[in-house]
Amino acid sequence: MSKFKVLRGWRLIIDVPEKPKSSIKLSEKDEDAIMYEAMKVWNKVTVYAAGDKCTDVSAGDVVYIPYTSLERSEKIDIDGTVRLMVNEGDVAIIW
Repeated sequence: MSKFKVLRGWRLIIDVPEKPKSSIKLSEKDEDAIMYEAMKVWNKVTVYAAGDKCTDVSAGDVVYIPYTSLERSEKIDIDGTVRLMVNEGDVAIIW
């Protein structure tokens, strides 16, 4: 799990689904563009961490977050892995 002590508020950190590996090196701008395009088809994402005020969603839950919310999410690097931070209110479905 995470190395941070507490995630505050109604925030969620979600895992970014893995993309196929490529031998072509892209710029960070191009990598971001590919990720934002891929978000349109992410139907289920896993919650990596849930804030201390979250009541309905917990770490490990599989959720659906609409593309428009993912598009506004903040990228964060945790333990060398890029993840996204969204609000608990952005979750539309919990499986």
